[in-house]
Amino acid sequence: MQKHGKNILIIIGLYIVAIALFCFFHYKNVRNHLVDGIDKKLLTTIYSTRAIIGADFHDQVVDLNSINPQQDYELGIKLYNYVKDINIEYVYSLKRFDDETLFVISSASEDELTSGEYQPVYMTKYPEMDGAIEIALQSQTIQTAEYSDRWGTFRSMFVPFKTQAGEVYIMAADVSIEEVNSATFKSVARAFFVAFMLGLFLIPLMVLLIKSMHREWNTLYQAMFYDDLTGLPNRNQLMKDLSESKDTHLALIDIKGFNDVTNSYGPALGDHVLKQFACRLNDFHHPKLENFQAYRVAGDLFATLVNQSLLEKEVNARSDMLIKHLTHHDYQISNVDYIRLAITIGGVNQSEDAFMLANMALQEAKKRDVEFFVYDNRSSSLPEIYKQNSLLKQRLQLALDEDRLVPFFQPIIASKNNKIVKYECLARIIDERGEVEITPDVFLPVARQTRLYAEITHRMVTKSIEAVKKGDFIVSINLSISDIMNGATRYYLLNAVKESAAADRIQFEILETEAIQDKKKVLEFIKKLQKLGAKVGIDDLGRSYSNFDRLTFLPVDFIKIDGSIITSIGNDKDAQTVTKNIVDLAHRQNIKVTAEYCFNEATTKMAVELGVDYLQGFYLGKPGKAILTQEKIKYA
Repeated sequence: MQKHGKNILIIIGLYIVAIALFCFFHYKNVRNHLVDGIDKKLLTTIYSTRAIIGADFHDQVVDLNSINPQQDYELGIKLYNYVKDINIEYVYSLKRFDDETLFVISSASEDELTSGEYQPVYMTKYPEMDGAIEIALQSQTIQTAEYSDRWGTFRSMFVPFKTQAGEVYIMAADVSIEEVNSATFKSVARAFFVAFMLGLFLIPLMVLLIKSMHREWNTLYQAMFYDDLTGLPNRNQLMKDLSESKDTHLALIDIKGFNDVTNSYGPALGDHVLKQFACRLNDFHHPKLENFQAYRVAGDLFATLVNQSLLEKEVNARSDMLIKHLTHHDYQISNVDYIRLAITIGGVNQSEDAFMLANMALQEAKKRDVEFFVYDNRSSSLPEIYKQNSLLKQRLQLALDEDRLVPFFQPIIASKNNKIVKYECLARIIDERGEVEITPDVFLPVARQTRLYAEITHRMVTKSIEAVKKGDFIVSINLSISDIMNGATRYYLLNAVKESAAADRIQFEILETEAIQDKKKVLEFIKKLQKLGAKVGIDDLGRSYSNFDRLTFLPVDFIKIDGSIITSIGNDKDAQTVTKNIVDLAHRQNIKVTAEYCFNEATTKMAVELGVDYLQGFYLGKPGKAILTQEKIKYA
């Protein structure tokens, strides 16, 4: 209830701010429109006044005797009669005499004519002269000003002119803007009333909309983070909670042989049993467990998470209690039939890589045919492969910190003339002496399990493009489907190619190590790269995730036939047939073909005979930190 009240107050607050902004901008718009009309009227009046007195009138005004009081009076009356009919308050002119700006002419005022006490203005000072007059005199540009005094609020315009002698004088006109301000405020009041009444109608609709969106958000949140069948938090929520957990004790619970239950009693009763199991798991409690939470991960796999510091013996004791709680219970099948369930638990007592380790512990428990198995870093019971991967992860991070991830360049030559056409950039980690310390087949699998993989891609692309800028050659850079699916990496790649100013010398090879889940996204990315001028190809065509239909739906520029095929073409007829078919299919679509893993002369010559366009392999040139030049190519 408090949440809804808060939302309503926010809506009302936003509504008030919106009305205030609307009224402000409406006021500015209306007033500017009215003032524009007034300025046009003032400008017309000034030019008409100049015509009335004569365009050369100010050429004759040179000293105190140029205009006598009678002439001053007659001009004042003449100009008064003119401005009276067009609702202008005053017209007048000013000129500089001996460093003073003085009146030359002015229309008479209503008060002067009524009282019969007309005061000559020629060669008198302007007691409240606006600074805009001096600006107009100095800059010789039209100026406007607004001011208020005891007679009202006025807007003035000052237009500079020149005499034939080059002296600057000002023709000016004043108009009352009391009515403008009044009309503006009336317009704003009307607009405020309409907006207010409209708001009274819209606020209830907005409240209903907020409530509807809130319900929809709750539904989406439930679907994203809670299991539909059991109502328990799901795998997404578990991963979220694990990321925030400090003292992690995670257990994955698998119901043994649950398929037999489903096969014997049917899916509906199977779901009924899962709901009972979930309730039983969620009801587990112990006075010393402060943060116990149950989850349904998938199917018959459940989990529990405790974010609390516990000793190993305490974990084992609570686990035994949980096993008894879940297995020493009758689960209802029908009104008269009940079954008991057996479970296997894999646990871990550490926060880092908790889910992966718990899953490994579960597999170990199944392998040993025990109810419970736990990995605990405090007792050095972590699996050997995990320890090795952790050490490798540390070495990889250190190599990145010390900038020891570098591209090695392997030449790719044209089969028709044996000339180097480009270089494939291959990631290597080197030691302090520049020797290869870790090869990609070792560090990339570990990098994929961490956040380091995207960093490796970014650095390889950056360093490869830097090499292109320094030399006149083409590079080909490997990309995985994971790279393309990563929004940040995708943006980085496109921007790097765009900023390089060398897109025509940058190529990308999409690795065939992953299935393509989102064909549309991959297709869009390829087209964007090609639009920038880069070329895109498929690497390792013929590997496990490779489908030849990719040649039809992906608009690639080149392909590489996987080494598992090329290494056999020297003496394997089937491999030769497959290679020839790939080459023919690619050439019909104007796609160039590279044979990689050319490891000896026989394989290289056969690849040429089968019609490939490019050759690559250790026989031709090994990857190196330095660019291999043409004269060092073995095959020629």
